[in-house]
Formats: sequence, C-alpha cells, structure tokens
Amino acid sequence: MHSTEIVSGRRLALALEPGDDVLGSIGQACSDHGIAQAVIVTFSGAFRRVRLIATHHDDRPDPEEPLTDAVEVTHVEGVGSGTVATLDDGTLSVHVHV
Repeated sequence: MHSTEIVSGRRLALALEPGDDVLGSIGQACSDHGIAQAVIVTFSGAFRRVRLIATHHDDRPDPEEPLTDAVEVTHVEGVGSGTVATLDDGTLSVHVHV
C-alpha cells in the first residue's frame, strides 16, 4: 500500500432555491468559480420530483451498457455524493449518486 497526504483545494457551499435544477446548479457554480473538476463530498436535500436510474438489477448481456430503467419519485429527501468533470468538448459533467 502507498499513501500520501492530500492538501485540499477550494471549497464551495451551495444552497439551492425551490425549483432550481440540482445538476445544472452545481455545474453552473463550478463554471462561475473556474472549477474544472471536483468531488462532491456530500449533499442533502428535499426534492419535489426526482428521476432515479438503476433502481433495480436486470439481466443484460453487457453490464457496461447505460441503464434504461428509471423511476420518478415525488416529495423525497436524499443524501448523496458525486463528481464534476470536464468533458472533451469543454462542458462540465455533474455525476451524483443518491
């Protein structure tokens, strides 16, 4: 095993307003502050409506294929984490797990 101490960089705190798009707001905040990649250590919130993918396992021949099943849930609280990365075309991709 190898280990090293990591010195943490900048930190942002976001408070979204009712109706704000979660992924879009996170991406916009990163863009506004010149952040090209990030780790979302934790987030929590109450959602009026959320679409979740990968809610159950299916027997696909290729497990690397994007999942097509989704469920929409209303009035739910969630906790999660995620990442922000810059794609080849320069746009930010926000990826979260709830």
